[in-house]
Amino acid sequence: MAVGYITGMQNQGVSATIKHFLANSSEFLRHDSDSVIDERTLREIYLPAFEAAVKQAHVGAIMDSYNLINGSHATQNGYFNTDILRKQWGFDGIVMSDWRATYDGVAAANNGLDLEMPTSEFMNLKNLLPAIQDGRVKQQVVDEKIRHILRTAARFGWLDREQVDSRLSKYNRQNHEIALDAARESIVLLKNDRQLLPLDRHEVKSLLVVGPGGYPAQPVGGGSGAAIPYSSVSIVEGLANLLGNSAVVYYEPGLPSLRELVSATNFVTDPNGGQPGLTMERFENGDLSGSPQSVQVVRHINSAGFNWDSLSDWEDVAPILARAPKLASRRWTGYYMVGEPGKYEIAVQGPGEHNGFRFYFDDKLVFDNWELAKAYQEHTTIDLAAGSHKIVVEDVQRSPFGGRLRLAIADQRELVSEAVKKLAGKADAVVVAVGFNRDSEGEGADRTFSLPIGQDALIREVASRNNKAIVAITSGGAVDAAAWIDQVPACLELWYPGEHGGTAVAEVLFGDVNPSGRLPISFEKRKEDNPSFDNYYPESSTERVVYKEGIFSGYRGTQ
Repeated sequence: MAVGYITGMQNQGVSATIKHFLANSSEFLRHDSDSVIDERTLREIYLPAFEAAVKQAHVGAIMDSYNLINGSHATQNGYFNTDILRKQWGFDGIVMSDWRATYDGVAAANNGLDLEMPTSEFMNLKNLLPAIQDGRVKQQVVDEKIRHILRTAARFGWLDREQVDSRLSKYNRQNHEIALDAARESIVLLKNDRQLLPLDRHEVKSLLVVGPGGYPAQPVGGGSGAAIPYSSVSIVEGLANLLGNSAVVYYEPGLPSLRELVSATNFVTDPNGGQPGLTMERFENGDLSGSPQSVQVVRHINSAGFNWDSLSDWEDVAPILARAPKLASRRWTGYYMVGEPGKYEIAVQGPGEHNGFRFYFDDKLVFDNWELAKAYQEHTTIDLAAGSHKIVVEDVQRSPFGGRLRLAIADQRELVSEAVKKLAGKADAVVVAVGFNRDSEGEGADRTFSLPIGQDALIREVASRNNKAIVAITSGGAVDAAAWIDQVPACLELWYPGEHGGTAVAEVLFGDVNPSGRLPISFEKRKEDNPSFDNYYPESSTERVVYKEGIFSGYRGTQ
């Protein structure tokens, strides 16, 4: 697949960049994790796709990963960048870093990195010129890097023609057809009891779609893989287009969005007559020490962070990344008032890598992402008694981009809407569209193995009212289905299906397309069943994650 993709792209005069080289198996602690992999595993699992890209597709560029491989960062790992790529495979293109994945300019220069992206934070005049003058870096090493860049530029016409072709249509029929075929071929049927699928057009006269994945469309995940389409078809739209006047398609979100939950979460500054909101203190340091720079009362914890969508071009990012980050920290203190005792959901949308947060509930630490960004959206369920409950949230900003932080608390009994409860029992069938999106799955931190807040409850609620409940999951991999999989007769894995995902889902549900996709990975039933589980999170922030892997994936050693 890599060879075909690269060949097709480069036939259009565009250099492909294959990534990540190598073994970038973790988003959590991606700058510090160490992939410890023996030679046989490297040669049989990790290297073949890259070798084919170099020898068969003649790829123009290779991007190194963030992590260490066998003890050395990818961007300064001469065994892979020089011995394997250059000497064994004959690669003559550019080896570049991922964004901010360079850690030592001299070591990177001496071990095969040609280009530091997006700025010359380490491989610059200040660091490299003295190293050349005192012999730590040879002049011919730098000359060879320039040759790699110039040869690639000449090969792909960067120097002699415009790099933007304005004749290409944004709304190209052939492109739409390819996107639709890709979605059709990727959907995987995970469960189909009683041969519920495909649905019968003659029998289904009313169809209910519920869940955050039903509308709008969720074509792509977050991070730099978020290639946003010019237009996209949601599941609701795909079903309505397919069924036309033969059936009525209803849609209900079923759950409030996290942002809606944040706005509906109310606090008071004092349980004995305080004003609405929380007291927020801001400090000009990274550890909440000394006197706060400012103190104010805010109604909610709802910090959006940097708006990436405001950037018109990646060139706008470079000057921001070049800024030295200014450390800052904040503390919110308040009280959450519980009227009816019961189970409550707590969700926190964290600030991502480099930044951190802690959440205390009644003086007990619930979430601790202060040093290590573990997940985009942490959530948990707790039993609460009636009365006041103390809330303390702290965050630290270590990145020039700042970071988002949102907190929501909700009564589990009130999460699923009454409209869904009423409609679910009346519809001939229900599609429950759940999973993740750009806010909850991306890069720099994990998404949770469990579905986002309230989605398990939504599936169970629908399944209890309709025996033709079909779960459609949008995700980059397995999710925890233990709480509901035995209650639903059918389940589909959509992945991130692209701009025509909704059309493809509709065709699969009604039998126009056979769900012929197959899992490219094993889906674990529990997160503990993943062979990397015992190696994953370190016990303290000072430890490095050592991800050991061999040919036999059941290995569970720790270090």
